[in-house]
Amino acid sequence: MKNSIIVPWKQDFGSFRRGMRADVFNNFRSLSTEDDWWCYALDADEIYIENPKEFLKKIPKRFQWVAKKIH
Repeated sequence: MKNSIIVPWKQDFGSFRRGMRADVFNNFRSLSTEDDWWCYALDADEIYIENPKEFLKKIPKRFQWVAKKIH
């Protein structure tokens, strides 16, 4: 599958966990710029109640990723 767009980076034999996305982000964070954009995963019944960019600016930098609270 390797091509100019898809580049294998890591192989993980553990179970799926949402934090896997944070692994990728944290590894490549240094390559990002302030003008880069990010994708967000939402379920079909979820909506954003505010601008994600403004919301994420409020999150302290010590946190590596943000997720919804699961009841």
